[in-house]
Amino acid sequence: MDIPKLMVLTADQFRLLLGADPDGYYERDTRDQLLRLIQKLENFQKDCSRPEMDLYRRHQRKALGIRLPAGSETRHPVEIPGGLLVEGLQQGDVDLGGGLVVADSGEVTGNITAASVVCRGKIKGDIRARGTVHLCADGQVEGRVEAATLQIEDGARFTGHCHLEPELNSPSPSAWASVKKLLGMRTP
Repeated sequence: MDIPKLMVLTADQFRLLLGADPDGYYERDTRDQLLRLIQKLENFQKDCSRPEMDLYRRHQRKALGIRLPAGSETRHPVEIPGGLLVEGLQQGDVDLGGGLVVADSGEVTGNITAASVVCRGKIKGDIRARGTVHLCADGQVEGRVEAATLQIEDGARFTGHCHLEPELNSPSPSAWASVKKLLGMRTP
């Protein structure tokens, strides 16, 4: 790939940001690095070349998600404007501007507030979602669920109470499509 003329970023920084999915999930260090690059482009907008401005526009209003990889354990609350992909163990409340995805190997113990929730692993705690809570076939939820919609696949385990509030704001269709794509689910 030919690197265009750059005025603010280095070639390596440009490649990193170019390859980043604005709706993707990243380990904390990578996410922090991407956010710093976006901030750098914002701070020096007047000095940016056209390709740098295109990258900035692509990422400027996106809140990159965090990925907690399998085998990792986090024992503190998480509060971020983006989404969270849990493949390991998260102990502590989760407050997200985006969606929560709990993978097959993932477990969350704590209360959750998010735009949407997809559970293939285990959740122990109350869930408040502005959009859909999707409990996949092997997923387990123990606690109260408050959401606009609740989808439970055959084989899933749900222990608790449910309160549906259709008037809650649903996440954007593209955000829900991104979550489904990440999990290999079909999109209509």
